[in-house]
Amino acid sequence: SLSSNSLQSDVSRLIITDQINILNCAMLSAGYNKNEDNLSEQKATTTTFQRYYGQVVLQHKDVTSVSFSYDTSNNLGVNEETEVDEFEQQSVNMGVSANYFVKAMPVAPTRFNITYANSKSTDELSDSYEVLLNSINFTMMNKFNTIPLTTKVYYGWAASENEVSAISSENGSNSVGMRGEYAFLNGKLTPYADFKLVMLSGDEDQSFNYVNVGTKYSPWANTKIATNVRLKSYANTTTDDVDYSQLNWNFYISQRF
Repeated sequence: SLSSNSLQSDVSRLIITDQINILNCAMLSAGYNKNEDNLSEQKATTTTFQRYYGQVVLQHKDVTSVSFSYDTSNNLGVNEETEVDEFEQQSVNMGVSANYFVKAMPVAPTRFNITYANSKSTDELSDSYEVLLNSINFTMMNKFNTIPLTTKVYYGWAASENEVSAISSENGSNSVGMRGEYAFLNGKLTPYADFKLVMLSGDEDQSFNYVNVGTKYSPWANTKIATNVRLKSYANTTTDDVDYSQLNWNFYISQRF
């Protein structure tokens, strides 16, 4: 499209994607992207970005599913005149996710999810940095049959190893939270409450507490009214006199025409 203002000039793009479904129980998807600029050779550095990605999803009805994903990208900058502005950045991401739906619970059918992710980012040209990240997330969601109550409990863990300009550091985080909402008036009025605790470790030991209470109301199809009160608390056991608490109240009305 020559008339589209969303197209970036002096850039060539190649996008290839494919998806295959096998007997409604397996899905294979893969793709390749390539972006290259400086086609008119008006600047000194030419940037080429390439990405390969793929995913395999195995599913048994609506009960259980397992997915595997892989993603790698390379961002290369080449200068024909000087090597000062050249760069090569590489990123690799892998993930595994599993879902299981327990229908046998008569009161509250429960869906479990656990996800593991691993990523690595490096400077391939000058070796100025390397970042490694591992994370695990667990979620349990209940939707009650006898009452219009939905609850969610989740836990997350992450650890990173960073090496920037020959300086190494390690950081970690743990987070736990829960949320509950109850529907009235056939789902038009939904009060909710949630809590989240985040603990960070590394150069400083920090923690965040979030408490949120609110309600959503939809009197008509295209109208939404919502309000909530949120309390945020911060604590730092390494640095003195930086702890604080913050209370916010929000209210908004949305009308679509």
